[in-house]
Amino acid sequence: FFLWTRETHMSISILLWVSWTLHIFPVCISFSHKSYGIQRRIDRSFRRYESHAVDVGRVLSVGELKSVTTIGMPKVIAPSNADEDWLLWYHFRDEKFSPEIVKLSTGRIAFAKSKDGLSNWVHAVDSPVLGPNKESGDWFFFDSEHVGLGDVIQPGRKAQSKFNDQGNVFLMYIFGGNGDRTVVNTVDGVERSVVGSRMEIGVAVSRDGEHWSRIEGPSPYGAIVEVGNPSSNSNSNIAFDSMFVGWPCVIEVGSEYRMYYHTYDTQQKRFVVGLAVASDGLMKWRKLGPVFAGAPDDTDDELLFDAAGASRRHVLTMADGSYKMFYEGVSKSGSHSIGLAQSDDGVNWKRTSNQPVLSCSNDPLAWDSGGVGSPHLVWMPSSRRWRMYYVGYRSSAASGSNPLENNGIGVAESVDEQGTAFQRISIMPSVSGG
Repeated sequence: FFLWTRETHMSISILLWVSWTLHIFPVCISFSHKSYGIQRRIDRSFRRYESHAVDVGRVLSVGELKSVTTIGMPKVIAPSNADEDWLLWYHFRDEKFSPEIVKLSTGRIAFAKSKDGLSNWVHAVDSPVLGPNKESGDWFFFDSEHVGLGDVIQPGRKAQSKFNDQGNVFLMYIFGGNGDRTVVNTVDGVERSVVGSRMEIGVAVSRDGEHWSRIEGPSPYGAIVEVGNPSSNSNSNIAFDSMFVGWPCVIEVGSEYRMYYHTYDTQQKRFVVGLAVASDGLMKWRKLGPVFAGAPDDTDDELLFDAAGASRRHVLTMADGSYKMFYEGVSKSGSHSIGLAQSDDGVNWKRTSNQPVLSCSNDPLAWDSGGVGSPHLVWMPSSRRWRMYYVGYRSSAASGSNPLENNGIGVAESVDEQGTAFQRISIMPSVSGG
């Protein structure tokens, strides 16, 4: 796996590093119905649910899922009353996917339920609930080769009014790539290319969270947000996202929907979060350009955890009208940690610290000794604390040639209402089918 250095140029180096950094944070949540000898340990600012020494924080690994090679991006909706279940969506890739497809954790999307959001996750009978579009016969759509999960929301009435049934409507923001090849390098006169790296964003709708129908977007490939025009003026905000757009996170602010997505800016050579807005949350998205890129451009400290940018994130609206962004920071050495940024308007963001709120384990043999990312936060009103679902992967020293072979998910809980201090606890993972 390629780690970015100062000499990185727009070649196979960038694309391989980009695909690696995007690949290492899959997440699926699956937990045990039993707790085994709660062992507490403070690791920086978070508390993770632990199983045993090298599995500190892990509640599900790839090895627990049949034929699955990588898992990613948990999205969780907490129940509104005690009689309802916790709902979980995540994406994964299995052995059926061609090795020519860009190396990510995207592929299919799964759905599971739990009574407490921690243990005994039961997968739906029809899970996976969404797969590559070509499996439905649509070979030319933006996600024909692989599909990834960005976000799941229950929208306001304005978006729901677009459907005949205005009851319990879910919107799933997805992204993916088609069969187009991207040439990344030429070695000894032979071109090397990958499939599906030019990703775009789409949307699907459901009444129950399990059965989904894609909504065809206005672009030629059915996307609702396309990549930027690479031929645009370099001083414009349009071209910053010409490589791909993906991992959308959508919030509703008044009469407006805001989509925070990320890309890799080939001019700045860093991961950048972009913003698009729409009035209905569905079709007519208008890009506002880049809004956040981790460490400031003018920083002299290249060792900062987010010096190479910000990627996957979860944006939250606070009761006082301000915003929090828990984001996956990428360092210039290729390591990944989770940081926190705040904003008064959701457009202008400021990091809260030069230090991450969650970083990899200090134990070199731990399952998340290589890095952590893909944060998803749930507010727990009874304890007035934050619960964070996140993804981790092993370092190459712990895993051998492939640090992704034991990637998985952990859960962290804050010790304060602001989400800036956390501790770990432990449970044993388990997963079951529907």
